[in-house]
Amino acid sequence: MLPSADSPRSSASRAVERAEPDLVLELTRVTEIAALAAGRWIGLGDERSGITAAVAAARSLMGSIPIRGTVVTDEGEDGPFRAGAQVGDGTGPARDLALAPLDGATLAAKGMPDALAVIAATEYGGMFRAPPITDLEVLVVGPDARDVVHLDRPLAENVRAVAAAAQRPISDITVTVLGRVRHEEIVREIRGTGARARPLQGGEIAGALAASHPDSDSDMLVGIGGAHEGVLAAAALACLGGSIQARLWPRDAGARRRALDAGHDVDAVLHTRDLVGGEDILFSATGVTGCADVPGLQYRADRATTHSVAMHSSTGTVLVVEGDHQIGRLHDLLGA
Repeated sequence: MLPSADSPRSSASRAVERAEPDLVLELTRVTEIAALAAGRWIGLGDERSGITAAVAAARSLMGSIPIRGTVVTDEGEDGPFRAGAQVGDGTGPARDLALAPLDGATLAAKGMPDALAVIAATEYGGMFRAPPITDLEVLVVGPDARDVVHLDRPLAENVRAVAAAAQRPISDITVTVLGRVRHEEIVREIRGTGARARPLQGGEIAGALAASHPDSDSDMLVGIGGAHEGVLAAAALACLGGSIQARLWPRDAGARRRALDAGHDVDAVLHTRDLVGGEDILFSATGVTGCADVPGLQYRADRATTHSVAMHSSTGTVLVVEGDHQIGRLHDLLGA
């Protein structure tokens, strides 16, 4: 589990506030309300309604956040958080932002774990502008293995390097693979080393958090996933000390041409700080159905409990925030 603080007013919290007055906690308010809105659709099989509710709830609070924010990356859909959108109340620092009000929407609709509400912010100009219709080939590891792997090396070599860095037999290593049909060969290669391969059916950001944490049951995350999710994951990894390596993966010839015309090197390996730069990186995630590091929503008769992590790179702080919410007031706020 991620380290926790005794309360939202602990010394860890005060360290965050001194460095960035309340902003990381303000962003956590956004992920909390998005998670609570999405939570009404958990297990109902309606992915689209869960996304719509989460986006609307996040939008209802983003206008009060004291920043001059520019959304840098999105999931390719029109809406209030499309790339280039201006968010915040127009005061405070200029920021690049990326949001996933419901990452793992299919999982939430099925009542499965690993769905989160996520937001990240950097100094203006610090966040990678991914070209449209482009995915990322990724390799994620924790702090102990970040200097011993490379995306250009054979996967089997990277798996053995992770085992050596962890000082564990390769049979104890688990590699999480983004759940795509095109990754069947990757799974075979992992198992050929003697390591375990575990498919991840969505929830890419939860998968990255798990792979970067030394106490989780995942030692590495590999595969081709969304550029939007990769940038969000990079923000968390920059705060946690883990590593993401990535390469642009245009989805078709037209996307490749547009990436090249925009000046991108589609063969270059991008590292964590290529995706999120600067010294003032903020990340917040609230569990919807939750993952190992961030528990999901809990409901009682008249209340709901949220669990969030709020991170700040300049202080190295990871604050665990538990919120208690009155259901009646939530209904008023969410319009339900």
